[in-house]
This record gives sequence, structure tokens and C-alpha cells, in this order.
Amino acid sequence: WSRLSELNQMRESFLCALTVIVHLHFCGVLADNRFGDVKLDDKLDKVSDIQAYLGKWASNGEKIDELGKSFREALPFPHVVIPNFFEESIADRIEARFPKPVGNHSHEWETQGWHVYDNPIEGKLAHDNLEAMAEHDSVFRYMWKVLQSEALLRLLHNITGIDGLENDPHLHGAGLHYHPAGSRLEMHLDYSIHPITNKERRVNLIVYMNKAWKEEWGGHLSLWEGTLERMEKEATRIVPKFNTAALFRTSDISWHGMPDPVACPPHEARKSVAIYYVSEARTEATPRYK
Repeated sequence: WSRLSELNQMRESFLCALTVIVHLHFCGVLADNRFGDVKLDDKLDKVSDIQAYLGKWASNGEKIDELGKSFREALPFPHVVIPNFFEESIADRIEARFPKPVGNHSHEWETQGWHVYDNPIEGKLAHDNLEAMAEHDSVFRYMWKVLQSEALLRLLHNITGIDGLENDPHLHGAGLHYHPAGSRLEMHLDYSIHPITNKERRVNLIVYMNKAWKEEWGGHLSLWEGTLERMEKEATRIVPKFNTAALFRTSDISWHGMPDPVACPPHEARKSVAIYYVSEARTEATPRYK
């Protein structure tokens, strides 16, 4: 009987452990399937294909019309701020799993997939290796799938009114951007002609991923009035609030930047997801090359 009792206890312990393993596996499957049934070869042509991955704005026609009106009427050039850009749980996961450069030297960061910018115009780290991001967490693979989808291009067209928008398959200059303390981005106009495709850069989309960010740390996106030849004065600032997107048109007068060095503590950084959209180059476009 004692042997039988011992076997029963072992059986109960095994079943208990098996239950825990199944539960953890199931939770992991749920975590990896926050993007539902979307597959990497899905085209995501319809807006309904991506609405579950974006905030409520994406499924609200009146809100999209409102965003479009704000975009067209904004000064000093067309732009709009979109709060709660991603669906809440997805934004939480992107922020929680956002890669952090490890080490103290640029050669260490480069081995981790980061591009190091340290020049008179800007100081930052940028990551555009999609495979490395996906190995870090699958949420990034699907995030880029949505951001580069035809469905999102339809939404952006409805907001901006720009015909023929295309995503940039090269993600040139785009990716995950990481601005540690002391980094900055001088006021500038973006290049207008893509260095590989010769398409015209038309709009920038930047989504901020800073849950604990304090306004006194700076990192604001500054938009200035000006002409092709010079800047004149600051018109507005956009605070890098968590899961907030800044969408703005790039043109001959779209002076923007982050000229004041970031003043966050050493363990923090201004984090963002940046992507740029293009179209066939217009005859009236002023060529500015990278």
C-alpha cells in the first residue's frame, strides 16, 4: 500500500507539472498570436485586415475624416498627431520588447544590429534588420507587416489625400530609433528623392514608444515655419507620448527636428518606430538627395 500511495503521489505531481507546462505553453501561444491569424504571406489589402492591430481610430470613419481635416489645416505644414496608434496590448509588447543597445562603445552596438549616427546633424542609434528584430520578438515582424501593408496605405491616403502612396521596401532611414541622453536631431529638410528607387519621399510616420517618459526630458519633435532657403520660427512641438504617432508631409518647407539634446536619465532613452512613404516623383518636386 505504501508503494501504491507513493505512485499515486508521483502521478499527481506529474499531472500537476503537466498542467503548468500546458498552461505556460498556451499563454505563450496566445502571446505570439496577438496578431491573430495574419501570416507573413498575407497581403493585408483591406483596412479590415489590420484594424485589430491598430487603435480604435482605424475603424472609425468619422475619426479618419477628422484626422484628415487636421492634417490639411495644420501649420506650419500638413501634419497630424494620432494618439493610441497601435492596439493597446500590441503597443505594450512593442515597448516592453524594444531592443536596448548593450555595452558602452559603438562597435559593440553595431554587432547587435544598430547603426550608429554621430555627426553634426544627429546623434542616435537606428535598427533596421527585420530578421534580428523578429528573433528578439515576433511582434516586430508583424508590426512591419502592418506598417508596410496596402491596407495602411489606404488609411494614410484617406488622411493625407496623397495619391499613389507606396511603402519603401528598403526601409531606407526607417526602423527602430533609439535616442539616449545627450542625443539630438538638428533642424533639417528630408531628402526628397530615394537613393535606390528614385521615388519621392512624401510622408513620415513616427510612433513613440516611451511609457515612462517625462516632458522635462525633452525629445519633442519641433516643426518650424520656413522656406526652402531658411527656417524662420518654431510653430509647434509634439511631445513623444507613448503610442502616439506623428504623421507629417515632407516637402520644401517641412523643417523639423529635435535640436535640444535629450535630457533623460542614463537608463532611459527616447524610443520610436519610424517609417517613410513614397510615391512616383512629381515633376514639380525639388530634388534633394541623401
